Amino acid sequence: MLSFLDRIKNANPNSPDFSEDDLYASWGHYQFTASSQTISGVLTSWKSVGNTSVAQRLLAAALKTSKVMWHVCFEQAIQPSSFLSDIYIQLLIDKLLELWKDAGGVHSSWY
Repeated sequence: MLSFLDRIKNANPNSPDFSEDDLYASWGHYQFTASSQTISGVLTSWKSVGNTSVAQRLLAAALKTSKVMWHVCFEQAIQPSSFLSDIYIQLLIDKLLELWKDAGGVHSSWY
């Protein structure tokens, strides 16, 4: 879990380690799928998340990934029809909510 979080949080779009397939509108692909570590593979139960602090850190890292992608695309004048990191944010939110509910977490009607 912590290596998954670290990979998302510390990814640098200026790194030469990323392929063209992982940049611009696809920024986030590597962070959320490398080393067979995916949202559904890493987040298997609320226990695997650990606690709400870790969940918050995951969400913050995912939002940062999206913000970086939007900025890079803006700077490069790229206007794709969709952004992969935004899709991963939704998948992450859905998974965390599912695990929270399965663990008996209190939930509200806002979702």
